[in-house]
Amino acid sequence: AVFTTFYLLVRRGQFSKLAPVVKFSLWTYALYAPYTAGVSIRMAVMDHLEKFILSMTGKILFLISLIAFLAIHWMFTSHYLRAAALFKLTFQERTDSSLEQIQRRR
Repeated sequence: AVFTTFYLLVRRGQFSKLAPVVKFSLWTYALYAPYTAGVSIRMAVMDHLEKFILSMTGKILFLISLIAFLAIHWMFTSHYLRAAALFKLTFQERTDSSLEQIQRRR
C-alpha cells in the first residue's frame, strides 16, 4: 500500500510538495518493501518445505531419492573402476610385450 502511494505521488508530481522527512521515509520504504516481501516469501517457502520434509511423504521421497542417488553413484563408480582396471591391464600387457621384444633383440 505504501509502495503504491509512493508511486502515485511521484507520477502525479505531488511528491516534491511533501516534507523532507516524509520523502525520506517513503523512499526508504519503497526501496525496502520488495526486499521484505521477498524475505517473507522465502520464509514461507522454507517453512512449507520443512513441513513437507518432516512429513511421512517427504521422508519416503527422500529415502527413494537417496537410494536412487547411491545406486547411480555405485553404477558409475564401478563402471569407471572396471574401465580403469581394463586400461591398466592393457597397458601392462603392452609394457610386458615391449619388454619381451627388447630382451629378444639383445
